[in-house]
Amino acid sequence: MHDKHTEFPGVRLAVAGCLCLALLLWVGFCDDSWQNALTRLMSSHRQGADHSMALITGCLSLLIFTILSPIGYWGSRTDRWLAALLATVPACVILLTALSLL
Repeated sequence: MHDKHTEFPGVRLAVAGCLCLALLLWVGFCDDSWQNALTRLMSSHRQGADHSMALITGCLSLLIFTILSPIGYWGSRTDRWLAALLATVPACVILLTALSLL
């Protein structure tokens, strides 16, 4: 029986890596909603964040998790390790985006 989830883990890792770079470029140049996340939490002054930019950032991050999840379940040990390293980028971005929206 041929398992389609583990056929090409290298392709999934490469696509997720490219999407991580695209996510970092998006956050660096287009999305300003997360930049003052910690200062907004510390102060009582609340400014409205741009929810559309945060939504795009969250969708890109969840897309990366969706691509990497089959590797986490059915991949080899080295592929799982690489997938875990790649998953740290969208996890940190989701955390900062969620903090900026509070």
